[in-house]
Amino acid sequence: MKRHFRRVLCISGAEHNALGRLIKCCEDTVKSKFAELFLKFGGFRPKINNESDATTHAASDRVMAKLTFSIGGGKGGTGKSVVAANLAVTMAQSGKRVVLVDGDLGAANLHTMFGIDRPKVLLEHFIRREVSSLEDALTDTALPNLKLVCGGMPTLGSANPAYQTKQKFLRHIRQLEADVVISDIGAGTHYNVLDLFNFADVRVVVFTSQLTSVHNGYGFLKAALHRYLQRIIPPAARQYLDSAGAHAGEESLADMLTRLANFNVSAAEQAKIALSGYQACLVGNMLASAREGFVINAVSQMVRDHLHLEAPVIGLIRHGEKITRSVNERAPFMMLAGIESNAELFRKMATTLIISAERVNQTRQEALVNQAVINKYREYDRRYPRFRITIPVRFLADGELFAGVTKNLGQGGIGVYFDSILPSVEEGVLRIGPFGSSGTLVIKASVRHREDQRKLIGLSFADPTEEQVNYIEGMVAKAAATTTLNMPENRNSLPTNAPC
Repeated sequence: MKRHFRRVLCISGAEHNALGRLIKCCEDTVKSKFAELFLKFGGFRPKINNESDATTHAASDRVMAKLTFSIGGGKGGTGKSVVAANLAVTMAQSGKRVVLVDGDLGAANLHTMFGIDRPKVLLEHFIRREVSSLEDALTDTALPNLKLVCGGMPTLGSANPAYQTKQKFLRHIRQLEADVVISDIGAGTHYNVLDLFNFADVRVVVFTSQLTSVHNGYGFLKAALHRYLQRIIPPAARQYLDSAGAHAGEESLADMLTRLANFNVSAAEQAKIALSGYQACLVGNMLASAREGFVINAVSQMVRDHLHLEAPVIGLIRHGEKITRSVNERAPFMMLAGIESNAELFRKMATTLIISAERVNQTRQEALVNQAVINKYREYDRRYPRFRITIPVRFLADGELFAGVTKNLGQGGIGVYFDSILPSVEEGVLRIGPFGSSGTLVIKASVRHREDQRKLIGLSFADPTEEQVNYIEGMVAKAAATTTLNMPENRNSLPTNAPC
């Protein structure tokens, strides 16, 4: 039975045992006074540069790029919608323009929590193309800068929109006129659920201290990571990332990446880079005691150990009568909250999430700049095919002579592995050869790309004469007759540092 339970949740035997040990350790060693203080301050938070950062970000009213958050979990009943609603209210109260999206397509209820009986426009209308944009599906709330996208009524097939509809929905989320978009995600590990969860800048997984919630929540995060990596790596390599055989679903992420690396090292490195940029955090909800907070921190440690992912606990919410009553009164707790501990915790969580999402946005902008450089190299590659070839070279730059051998050759330039790392130079004189009976070529060259870790430099030929052009064309023709095109395996997924 235990084996079946682990398989359903995609949890390996080692992960299952580790989780049990961590929870047991927390229960046996927790000290009540320290635990109460720990819970009071909301658990672990991501590091920020200095203590004033949080205040600075909270008070800042500058225009930001759109920040997106998703609130998910492994099973129903953990309070995902309560957390999403109160975070949305908290961010709106701080001056942000917020849109809260009810992404639980099969069991939407956020509108009820805001006291809205019958929304005029639903997400269902957008999915059925009865409204042209998601902006047309916005519903006002009691807060002027908080809008709600209400989910549809639970009907047959409503939780399973077509792939094209899902992609359109995700595109329109990015197009919403708002500073912050928060999506409340349904439970389970369906592709639609995981894709909506992964679409956000920062992903929040909500747990209770119950064993079923812990197991399902961990399994949900592992499945979301798996799905995320599937969408990143080349299609031909995806089968090697997937679990296979009698122990399907019980492998750790490290095992999957190891198997992937045995087939395609580039795809495995690509997956590791994507994993390092995956932003996720954990929230404990409805906790009856300080001891239960340590269970959530045990999950964070397990995620770090087995999924190689930093997923800090940003909040441990105590079970409170006011929060419970707010659901029945159909008004989120933070609408009228004062300075009580749970209210302060929601404010700290909101600030921490905004700081994390701003960093993700900054990284995304840098990636766009890098992508422009990659596109430039792709265009260069289309114009000048490269061929693998090995020829000795000498490169004279700043009065120093550097030796190496060629990696590849094209009409526009050459890739060279040097014996040592070159200093920061922009141009020099390149001597290529001897190459068969053609002798040597001496030509000016400029550095267009470098990978110091591999001692690899990409050089472009500078202002070649007609004689030099003829020599280069002869070398390329001979290389093409004996070697293959030196093209990356997946032209659509080049790394940030484009190859020479």
